[in-house]
Amino acid sequence: MDYNEFYSEKGGFKAGSLEWLQEHTDLFEVEPGTLLDAGCGDGEWSILLAGRHEVTGLDLSEKGIESARARVLGDGESMPGGSAQFFCRDALVPEDEETWDYVFCRAPSFLNLPTSDPLFAERIRSLMDRCNKAFYYIKYSAAPYERWVESNYFRGFDTVPDTSPDSRWYYNDPEKVRACLEGIDCGEVEVSEAGNYFIAKVSVR
Repeated sequence: MDYNEFYSEKGGFKAGSLEWLQEHTDLFEVEPGTLLDAGCGDGEWSILLAGRHEVTGLDLSEKGIESARARVLGDGESMPGGSAQFFCRDALVPEDEETWDYVFCRAPSFLNLPTSDPLFAERIRSLMDRCNKAFYYIKYSAAPYERWVESNYFRGFDTVPDTSPDSRWYYNDPEKVRACLEGIDCGEVEVSEAGNYFIAKVSVR
């Protein structure tokens, strides 16, 4: 999918998921520190998390990053505190052995994969390698699990509608995600559910 077109024409993601995060900010009220928002998109969640942390948002979409930067420079209410900076680059490719206290993933497209796909664990492990305290993975998912679902939200923005994974959403099984994370063996795993979201947290050893 062409995310630049999506952010330009649709304006990015709307308030539904942001409202969910605002209702569950206690999940992230840990000791302040540096935080990577991997696949930050237009920065809606990054900026809320920046109320407590020094946030770095990374995404491959130039338009998404432009939108995120505009949020920071625009309405003062968009930045409740802390700090946020945004860069257009691959969150899976480290630079200069950089690390963060926390790594946060709100279902980026590079993790829109079946839980059993080796790339799912491989990509999470690459992020955990740069995480000093805790890793968070948050995903919208609903039973029956382990299935692809057509995405109405992205309809009209598919580059290859029949094959592009961005045109579909994968509903991962929270318990299978737990087993996958435990198999990576990087720390203590907690999985909780709130509505149709699940939150997987790994407290890194």
